[in-house]
Amino acid sequence: MNKLKIIKNKKLLVTLKFKYPGEQCGDSENSEGGLDLMIDAGNGKKKYFEITCLSTVEGFLQCQSKISSISWHGFYYKDNKEIKLPIIRIKEDGKEKCYIRHTGIISMKEICLFPICSFYIPQNISVYNFSNYQNSKENVIELIQDYSARIDLFVLPRFMLFEKYINSFTHSFLELISDITMYDKSVNCPIQNLPIDSTNKSEIKSFVINNYTVVARIIYTMATREGNLIKNYSVLFHDPNNLIESVLSRRILYDDAKGEIQSFKMLKDIYINEKDEKDKPKKIVGVSRFDQKLT
Repeated sequence: MNKLKIIKNKKLLVTLKFKYPGEQCGDSENSEGGLDLMIDAGNGKKKYFEITCLSTVEGFLQCQSKISSISWHGFYYKDNKEIKLPIIRIKEDGKEKCYIRHTGIISMKEICLFPICSFYIPQNISVYNFSNYQNSKENVIELIQDYSARIDLFVLPRFMLFEKYINSFTHSFLELISDITMYDKSVNCPIQNLPIDSTNKSEIKSFVINNYTVVARIIYTMATREGNLIKNYSVLFHDPNNLIESVLSRRILYDDAKGEIQSFKMLKDIYINEKDEKDKPKKIVGVSRFDQKLT
């Protein structure tokens, strides 16, 4: 199965299809990367996101058209011997309304939980206009009734398993416990707590789909920081450019194997050592409030 579906009250709200582009990857240096992701509101037939946004260095950009589907492409390809950048295509009933070129690829060169997008499902969404869902054998995120939910969707490099990732890299812990503001370049990617407390429910699910590990962080809350998105059936695409820098360009305070607190160290330096398998993941004690400015 190469699909992941989000359902609520046995209704199909979002369909995602994961494909490896294979030979379309024109840049041999990025041959380990690449992702074709097709996203449909509902089952893709006359269903529309109420709000579709893209996070940029200038803030959130909202598409003014009714958007029924998005194709997110994370690979370079050749067109008449010219290398083309990856692209996000935004569509209404199959007709392209706009597209965005970017530099984000999911690759073993830059190993992180790559944040593709966040879906917002309000508590009072009218599910009756969506088609029924009955196939229990597919990859499914079934949302709890009577709650508003945000689903943060991440993808790991192909063939990288979730357990291996979190056991190999220090920054994986930071990605899982930090809000999506850490990817928002318009506010300098601050580390902030997830919008949950003892009254909220949350969960993390992982799926292996077409050799990609897909991680979904589900938060049941109305207290998100993204304005009115949680009040509407919405999707927010995170800025894919220089993504790894959004995660690693900060200092952390950690302890050693004996539990003794060490000094601040750049997370990027730790990542380089861990990627070379020279160090084991370190336990994070604190994160610098004043992160490096991202460019």
